[in-house]
Amino acid sequence: MIEIVTLVTAIGIKIQAVFVNVDDMEYYRWTNQVLVDEKPPEDCNGNRPTVPYFDPPSCGWSYSKADTDKYYWDSENMGRFRYTEAYNRSGNVYTFEDSPYGVVGDYVLFNTCLVDIRNDEEIYCKRWKLTKNGVTDENI
Repeated sequence: MIEIVTLVTAIGIKIQAVFVNVDDMEYYRWTNQVLVDEKPPEDCNGNRPTVPYFDPPSCGWSYSKADTDKYYWDSENMGRFRYTEAYNRSGNVYTFEDSPYGVVGDYVLFNTCLVDIRNDEEIYCKRWKLTKNGVTDENI
């Protein structure tokens, strides 16, 4: 069993999955997919991804490297420890946190999901929007 706790603020989002059985945590990862973005930043190869795309893209952004899997937190240390799975797991809690900036256009729409990696099944998803005025919850 998993309980989800979400906090949306003007500057970001924090979603926590609280597991009853700590051993189950190894089977879950966060994904962060961008559904709307008028001008995405460049990836590590200097290309702009087309929507929808996973954030971060494979190998990361021009300003921050990442591993090559689609999951939000790096499974290996890419020189940004704050973005590793180990940093974002504590006891029976697995956290997704993001405070994006730099909207070009009206908004960027995200869909963040907790995924069971055994069958690539989305267990829980939260849509949220970044505008020039901050972050809003789109699941209302």
